[in-house]
Amino acid sequence: MDVPDNSEWKVPDANERERSRQLVSLVVLVAIVALAAGGLFWGVRSFSAVRQAPGQGSRKDSGVSSRSSTGDRNEGADSGVNPEGGPAPSAAPWRNGVGPGGARPPTSDAESASANGNPYSTAEGQTENPPRRMNGAGAASQSPHAQRGEVLPLSPSGSDLNSSAASSRPGASSPGAKAGTPANPSGGGNRAASLAPPDSPTAPPADDPRKNDPPDPMSDTSPPTIVSLQFSPPRIHDGEDAAIAIQMFDDLSGVKYVSGTVMSPNGKAMVGFSAQKNGDSDQWIGQVKVPRDAEAGNWYVSTMQLSDKANNATSVGYSGATAPAGWTLVVESSHSDSTPPVLKAAWVDPPGVQEKEKVLVYVQADDDISGVASVSGSFQSPSKKAIVSFGGQLSADLNAWVGTIVIPAGADCGDWTILNLQLTDKARNIASLGSSNPLLSRVIFTVSATGKCDSIPPVLESVGLSPQVVSNEVQSDILVTAVVTDDRTGVASVSGRAEGPKPSGSGTQTPKIYFGCAKSGTDSSAPWVGKITVPKFSAKGTWRITSLQVQDAALNSRTYSAGDPVLGAAIFEVQ
Repeated sequence: MDVPDNSEWKVPDANERERSRQLVSLVVLVAIVALAAGGLFWGVRSFSAVRQAPGQGSRKDSGVSSRSSTGDRNEGADSGVNPEGGPAPSAAPWRNGVGPGGARPPTSDAESASANGNPYSTAEGQTENPPRRMNGAGAASQSPHAQRGEVLPLSPSGSDLNSSAASSRPGASSPGAKAGTPANPSGGGNRAASLAPPDSPTAPPADDPRKNDPPDPMSDTSPPTIVSLQFSPPRIHDGEDAAIAIQMFDDLSGVKYVSGTVMSPNGKAMVGFSAQKNGDSDQWIGQVKVPRDAEAGNWYVSTMQLSDKANNATSVGYSGATAPAGWTLVVESSHSDSTPPVLKAAWVDPPGVQEKEKVLVYVQADDDISGVASVSGSFQSPSKKAIVSFGGQLSADLNAWVGTIVIPAGADCGDWTILNLQLTDKARNIASLGSSNPLLSRVIFTVSATGKCDSIPPVLESVGLSPQVVSNEVQSDILVTAVVTDDRTGVASVSGRAEGPKPSGSGTQTPKIYFGCAKSGTDSSAPWVGKITVPKFSAKGTWRITSLQVQDAALNSRTYSAGDPVLGAAIFEVQ
């Protein structure tokens, strides 16, 4: 075996070692630069992809599109939002249901909403029931509703809703959300966000006032509201008047009427009022006249009826314990009367009559302090289809109140019984009695069978409306044509009520329009014609006749309701 000659090996000198170290350092430096350049390239590419994903990272939490370092708006694909408020133009078209990079569009409304980064968005980019925004102090931010004077309820806990609003904004994370959804798109928790097409519509920013706009600003669906109420003066003596000042608000058509009742402390006496508009202001003024010898104590507003010019109506009611501050009137009385009159006796004369004859009704009643002020009542026919009423006048000679009833032609034959009797004293205390009262159970008169003895009300054959589509931009009239027949005494009157779309607010009544009809000719078969006047700003949607009452000459009446087939097609549209 040959042994190499060690004399041929040389130990490198210092210069050679230095050159080797420099060469190794250069190689290492080149490798580091290459790795850094590669990482930067892939990082920039990933960042651009994330920013171009619609509905994510395109806006900051404040709802304002991002800006470059020079202050210019990053338009188009950078923000994912068109400067005009719509979706950004698509960078690459979707063809055959496939988008850039093989992505596919959302397959459901929920997926599209999730893709938009807003759980309140629909596939069309609209917003449903967004959370209310609150400012840092927990007070509601000014929205179009607040500017119009509406009072929106706080959350059940009354807490600040910023966190809720923030969680609905694009790019905001929520408690319990998976990593990467939606604040970190690199995660795998929300694939729908990465699959949304570039031109998918996005919901308005969380602070966009359009989210709180009413569905249609030209459709009045809200009744008036009471802003404040007070009596002036707040304390009076019995027999004096007090003004009631009511500050009202209506969002569109304007207040039409305001009325109500004021109740005595024990609820036995009641005084009504009707308010009138005070000039061009939003204040309505009424007069409450408290009778002499009225019950002493706190009288209170027990009911209020409100309606606007679009026939949206509502009513409120309170008891003495629940009436708000300012809704009470203190009455001082030296002879406080808190009890209604007491019935002593009642009878009729004659007990038997024929059609077109008169029956006299006699009522005796006493009152302990203020005295009886009025007596009224009514009787019903044997078939209970007809009612006749009477009002009494005081007869000093008989010490009784006397009322007169004229028996209509063709009246139902048999025993007519008392339906109700109302006694009122001068302090407005009221006693309402029915046929169950022992003193009234035998108060009866009999109509003999000498006439037509009509006990059947008219029949509604058909109802037609023309036109069936109107605009609420101006006041419109709809012609009502009703064919009504009666086999004996003939039709005497036709009247009805139309109702609009059911409002969503609690305590709000369906808007109503009342109408009457008149006979269009002298022939017995001539139809009855009337009109439904639809005010400007009336609620848009489907309206229908829900009640129509027909009455004959013998006072037999029937009320048809929305459930009766004859009214099934009595509908019209307000647009």
